[in-house]
Amino acid sequence: MAESAGPTDEEVLVVGVALFVRARDLREDPPGPDETLAQIGVGANSLDLAIRDWINDRFRAPPKRKLMSGDLEPSMTWAAFVLKALG
Repeated sequence: MAESAGPTDEEVLVVGVALFVRARDLREDPPGPDETLAQIGVGANSLDLAIRDWINDRFRAPPKRKLMSGDLEPSMTWAAFVLKALG
């Protein structure tokens, strides 16, 4: 029996961000690449504090630079967010 490879990093991002979005179930209706974080319901405070800290802990191990306050903005598209978070 073959083992599952597990979720992709982007799928993990969707689930993590979904914890902070109330008006939409991102697991059932994932963000489109051109949707902004604000359009999917991500607030500036959650983005710059809890979500940024979680991304730093989960995805930004050295030698990657930790994301700083202001690196993530509600006006960025989901595609830009994924690149910034995982890059």
